Amino acid sequence: MTAQETNLLNAYETTLTGTIGASDLTLTVNSVVDSASNTLTAPCYLVLNPDSATNREVILVTSINVGTKTLTLDNINKRFLTGSAASSGLSHASGSVARMSPLQQHIEDLNDRIDVNFNTAGTQIVAGNAVKDEDDMSSNSAVHVSTQQSIKAYVDSQVTAQDLDFTGTSGTGQVDLDSQTLNIVGTTNEIETVASSQTLTIGLPSSITVNVTGNVTGDVTGDVTGNVTGNLTGNSTGTVQASSVLANGVTATTQSSGDNSTKVATTAYVDTVTTAQDLDITDGSTTSAVDLDSQTLTIQGTTNEVEATLSGQTFTIGLPSSITTNVTGNLTGNVTGNLTGAVTGNVTGNLTGDVTGDVTGDVTGNLTGNVTGNVTGDTTGNVTATSVLASGVTATTQSAGDNSTKVATTAYVDSVSVDDNLTVGDGSATTVVDLDTQQLTIAGTANEIETTATAQTLTISLPATINANTTGNAATATALATPRAIAGNNFDGTAPITIAAGDLSDVSTSGVSNDQVLVYNSTSSQFEPGSVGSATALIDGDSDFTLTDGIANGIHYELDNTDMADWNAGGIALTTAGGIFRHNQTQAATYTVAATEGAVLAGPITISGVVTNAGTMVIL
Repeated sequence: MTAQETNLLNAYETTLTGTIGASDLTLTVNSVVDSASNTLTAPCYLVLNPDSATNREVILVTSINVGTKTLTLDNINKRFLTGSAASSGLSHASGSVARMSPLQQHIEDLNDRIDVNFNTAGTQIVAGNAVKDEDDMSSNSAVHVSTQQSIKAYVDSQVTAQDLDFTGTSGTGQVDLDSQTLNIVGTTNEIETVASSQTLTIGLPSSITVNVTGNVTGDVTGDVTGNVTGNLTGNSTGTVQASSVLANGVTATTQSSGDNSTKVATTAYVDTVTTAQDLDITDGSTTSAVDLDSQTLTIQGTTNEVEATLSGQTFTIGLPSSITTNVTGNLTGNVTGNLTGAVTGNVTGNLTGDVTGDVTGDVTGNLTGNVTGNVTGDTTGNVTATSVLASGVTATTQSAGDNSTKVATTAYVDSVSVDDNLTVGDGSATTVVDLDTQQLTIAGTANEIETTATAQTLTISLPATINANTTGNAATATALATPRAIAGNNFDGTAPITIAAGDLSDVSTSGVSNDQVLVYNSTSSQFEPGSVGSATALIDGDSDFTLTDGIANGIHYELDNTDMADWNAGGIALTTAGGIFRHNQTQAATYTVAATEGAVLAGPITISGVVTNAGTMVIL
């Protein structure tokens, strides 16, 4: 059974435009349109060479390219179909007839689609004997359809059998969904129900007038006008007018003290209890009380010693900007005001005001005010006060010695500073610099030593040019960044040097010929006639370019002790190691070959410049 639909065109016929071999799956034709202008569509059956009993072939075309008139078979099994002259090996020449005719395959495809219903994807959806008359649908088939009567009978049986079972706090019920309706109602003045579309809202009415005999544990937002004999434990935002909201055995009381689990307080009792409330206060030795119903607690500080400030429910107690009383405890914060009393405790912050009493504790911060008394503790910060001397300690201007009961005045410090001197020397002589009145100067000799002072650093160096003769070893000059002009000639050759132009007064010219160069000889420490080249030769190591007089000699070219070429009146002669002549295959220069000259170029060559040939030019 084939799930396909093949297409037919009446009287479609064309010819092949190329040969088809026995295994080919594509063929081109002269036309894909019939005489009625209908375009051939796949899938379709064609007969090749339909009038030949020995070469007739039935094929199934699976795709068509209308633009190129190309017919394609997706598999070899689409060739040599039933009705062909042979089951394989047939070929067809160009010009052979391709014709569409009603075939056995068309009828088989039609029968297949009648026997079984397929969807467009070729998948079976309904069997050929598709209709069933089955009221209970018991076969549960995926490829059959039911009669109208079976559908109605099955639906009626299902709907009639459906009901809704439900239960309440007590009792149960049932609703037949085919014939009955479920009603949900509330008790009068206690529960309300409202139905809207598919929603049922259940709630309390705006007023409940029934008595409540049980406990009310939720919030009551309306008025309670009936009697509540149970407990009312929720919040009531409305008016409570119940005759009684007390639990069984609970009564009201006006007792003034004690606890009773079977009584609640009346307003008269509450008033007596509230009026009796007070706040007990003490400073450690004296006690008092504040009647919270009629009195106010006041917290204040002593004048110039303690300040108290109230903001909202917060009291802030602190020190004023100036304290005039004695401080006998520790000060742990910064004091920026004046202290006119004595400080006998420790000061751990900064004390920037004046202290007119004694400071007997330790000061760990800065003491920047005046202290007119004695400071007997340790001070770890800066002390800038006018007087901070302890008892028995006095100032002195003595010029020498040590005294544990005296401190130096500025006059004594100045006298000591004047006596401080710096002794300097050069190894053979010394001198003294008075640091209070004199300045030490370090200078170099002109054109020989330079000194530069920056902040606390003195830099000593050589100048850019040294003009004095040097008779010692000049190797230390190799680190100089620029050549030095030296008038003398006694060097070992390690220092970069130059000779002043025209100044050969200190250079020996003995044995020097005209046009020779001078080179420095480090062995004899003098300049000598050149031996690394001459006016007729350029020499670098084992390579040279030598010019020799004579028409047959000319120029000799040598690299690394290997002869490369000779250039003389006979032309340029290259050795076996001298390579060959080469030129760029692109010539951009402008030049002229004179009438008496010849030129040879190796092609192919591109000449972008202007070449004028007045002589002979050969391009190889």
